[in-house]
Amino acid sequence: MFKLPFFTLSLALFALCCQSALATGTAAGLVITNSVVASYSIGAVAQPDITSNTASFTVDELIDLTLTWQDGAPVNVNSPDINDALTFLLTNTGNGQEKFNLTRNNAMLGDNYNPLNGTAGSIFIENGLQAGFQSSGFNADTLYISGVNEPNLVADASVRIYVNSDTPNSLTNGNVGDVQLHAASATTGAAGATSGTTLAGLGTSGTDAVVGNSSAQVDRVGRYIASGLSVQVSKTASCTPAPANCSKAAAGTIITYTLQVALAGAGAASNLIITDPLPAELTYIANSLKVGSVSKTDAADADNGQFVSNTMTVDLGSPIAPNTFSITFNAKIN
Repeated sequence: MFKLPFFTLSLALFALCCQSALATGTAAGLVITNSVVASYSIGAVAQPDITSNTASFTVDELIDLTLTWQDGAPVNVNSPDINDALTFLLTNTGNGQEKFNLTRNNAMLGDNYNPLNGTAGSIFIENGLQAGFQSSGFNADTLYISGVNEPNLVADASVRIYVNSDTPNSLTNGNVGDVQLHAASATTGAAGATSGTTLAGLGTSGTDAVVGNSSAQVDRVGRYIASGLSVQVSKTASCTPAPANCSKAAAGTIITYTLQVALAGAGAASNLIITDPLPAELTYIANSLKVGSVSKTDAADADNGQFVSNTMTVDLGSPIAPNTFSITFNAKIN
């Protein structure tokens, strides 16, 4: 009786499927190839491997994004005010390079007033030259112009977007104004499409594009709060010896200068720095600088006061209104 020789067969298999596929995290447009190898023996004799034809498929582009408001708390504004920014972070969470259109909506429900488009421009894109929003100057961020310079992000890249606004007058402290930022894929037919929608040939390198969980568009709202914040500084002088108002001060008279800094309204005055350059006719009395009752060194060191280059400087940080500060120092008439 004739018998077929006994042999064993092992296959190294990679999943073969359709000619295109979606792989989140794998770069869009990547061509993945694979072949099957069969190895076997006849009896105890190993036979040459048999290799199949090569199968390949191309990874589709997933279009997806996130948008988050970054400020963490309402941004304080005066009434009126100009060029105050809300900060958002736009991230391409798809697997291919994608452009995104940006629009803002000032007429939100549930707030007290409608912020106005900023005098310097309504939407800016961070350019990386200087941290934070810069509306003008050498490091000014990039003014967004629809149809001209949409953010064009590679997979997993992020960029900060600034929604820049003016504030109308006559607002009451505590009034809030909301602005919505809308970011959407610029690929035709993607924005607003149902998750899983396939857009034939519109992905990276002519691949198909597949709409992700965000439906290729996201809205986020940021908030302003009218603080009515104001800062006032007054300066008085008293003399020793002489009339207390220094009306007849002479050479050698010691003058005590008092600066009163008052914050009214609500909110914080960011980076509040007080400077007072001394006239050439006066000589500063060393180590006489005080903030409140606390003495400050004259050197530019760890405390918040200094007298350098004939100028008194006190850094009050970012105090919250209402608040008051008293600064004193002495000088002698030459």
